[in-house]
Amino acid sequence: MARDVRTKARFFRSGDEGECVKALTAGMVLIAIVVASALLDEKTGLQIWRELRADLEDSRARVDALGRENRFLRQEISALEAGPEALERAIREDLGLVRPGEIVVRFGRVGQEDLPGPSPLGSDPREIGSGSREKR
Repeated sequence: MARDVRTKARFFRSGDEGECVKALTAGMVLIAIVVASALLDEKTGLQIWRELRADLEDSRARVDALGRENRFLRQEISALEAGPEALERAIREDLGLVRPGEIVVRFGRVGQEDLPGPSPLGSDPREIGSGSREKR
């Protein structure tokens, strides 16, 4: 073992730096080839890393959205526990009920099904339910 160490020490001291440079260059090229093939490999390379990063970003966005939803739901729970008016309002909204004399106005996004077009009940909203009754 001691003889191997002395041989190696002589190799680096021998002044044959060209051999040492060639060995180091070959080693670096070999390492570069291994790294490049690992990066370009479909199962463990750069593509899978990008997919994992995208999944991570999606997961973080979902966690943020769920956190906002949880805060909103906690506020709603507090409001429902605080007074009967909020509880009544929530029940009426869930069941689609209104008090006599109230007018319900709903705002929402316009989807493909909400675009203007012929009404299934007629063009005049006042005609709703008038088809079954006769005017006398």
